[in-house]
Amino acid sequence: MSTDLQNIHRYLGQKVLASYLVPNVIMPALPTPNDEEQSHSDSDELTPAEQYQDAIVDLIRSLPTPADAAAQDERYYQMVLKLFIRQLEARGMAPSEQLNEVYTELLMNSKMSGGSSTEDSTAACYVNYFVNETDYVRLKESPNVISAHGSTGHRTWEAALALSDYIITAGLPYDSDDTEESNPPRKLVELGAGTGLVGLIAAKLDPTLEIILTDGDEQVVNNLRANIELNNNNNSSTIDDSDSTEPVRRPRISTEVLLWNETPVVANTDLVMAADVTYDASVIPQLVACLAQFADANGGCSIIVAATIRSQETFQVFQESCTAHGLILTKLRSYNESTRHFFIPPSSPEVIIYKISNLA
Repeated sequence: MSTDLQNIHRYLGQKVLASYLVPNVIMPALPTPNDEEQSHSDSDELTPAEQYQDAIVDLIRSLPTPADAAAQDERYYQMVLKLFIRQLEARGMAPSEQLNEVYTELLMNSKMSGGSSTEDSTAACYVNYFVNETDYVRLKESPNVISAHGSTGHRTWEAALALSDYIITAGLPYDSDDTEESNPPRKLVELGAGTGLVGLIAAKLDPTLEIILTDGDEQVVNNLRANIELNNNNNSSTIDDSDSTEPVRRPRISTEVLLWNETPVVANTDLVMAADVTYDASVIPQLVACLAQFADANGGCSIIVAATIRSQETFQVFQESCTAHGLILTKLRSYNESTRHFFIPPSSPEVIIYKISNLA
């Protein structure tokens, strides 16, 4: 089968996983070229591609709905199928009859419950991001919203997925040699945290961390608090303390409104992380000044930024601003397509992970 359908298969697989607390969902098998050759020309018989679509619909119908978010998740399934249909049509593939029927049914249910197309396009829903087979971060976000109330922090962007994948696969980028119990927990600050995925993933990876999720928008910070509470209440944990009599250390996570180059930087910070904060050339000078302040105030502080290269001109502004502040960029990894843990559509701009440090 074509690469297009393979990409759709991977995309929908992640969306199914994101909708349910089921990390090992078995996706239907992709049709093969041999399947296509053996399919009959009879118009009444489903093609292999249509059979695959119907199998996806049957899978979504068969999985249990989380009891804590049934209404929101039904809207999410509707959005997933809508995007599935769009991707099929964009590649010249006709949606199957069953796929259209189920999508229409979800759409009608939404309208009967008082929803509108505008509300559905901005609706918040619950999305699960799996770190491994048992651990996940659960976020309430608005996947279809690009910007709301002057902020882009209401959905999880590709750069956050890439940076999350990086710290899962490469580890948190700071010196971990100092493990004495008497030492205070290391401190991580996330800038422009948005939905909080990167910081909450870091909390799963290192229970000794003190984590401060920051954003310049007060409404986004309020949403961050809600997502922190959501993850405090879920049953996912990297720590198996069932046989231990010792108290288990868990990350301390807080939030803060932090305006770049205006709010004083957080003292004693060991690690600064930021994803998709270089998209607006007009605020890049404030961003880089803030990064320089963190580097100057905290000595050996590590700074990791995931930059989405939507515009070479805008990214050049970022590079030049870093040079002007005596900061050097070291490329760590590039994400052109999917990460190991999270799906980034191939049509997305390149995401590059950089380490930023003082020139001297």
